Amino acid sequence: MSSQHVQVIIVSGPDEPKRLLLGLSMAAGAAAAGTNVHVFLAMDGARCLQPGVCDQTLLEGYPSVSELLSVVTESGGAVEYCPHCLPTGCTHTPAAQGGSCGCKGVPAGLTSYGVRMADWPTVVF
Repeated sequence: MSSQHVQVIIVSGPDEPKRLLLGLSMAAGAAAAGTNVHVFLAMDGARCLQPGVCDQTLLEGYPSVSELLSVVTESGGAVEYCPHCLPTGCTHTPAAQGGSCGCKGVPAGLTSYGVRMADWPTVVF
């Protein structure tokens, strides 16, 4: 893992696929390049982890939310979501196996992101 860090806060959801996928693509690209990436999904962004949404093709030609988030976690990054915004939680299971995704998203609070803002570049989509 690189000594470079970035955190990406996603508040745009499936109703704004261009903005959502731009943020997730940037996070996945940075993670694949070796940057330590933390993604926090809140508000409408947390809806991306709902069953049936995570594996959808939201824009033709783009990977699904699940595919992009999997790049982040497989690169050693973190995917977290607001438990108030997604009270049903994330099953971490691909849709093909009856779940919503394979992103390994975990519930978390926004406080840790606020604390890191002094040291980590932060982008909000």
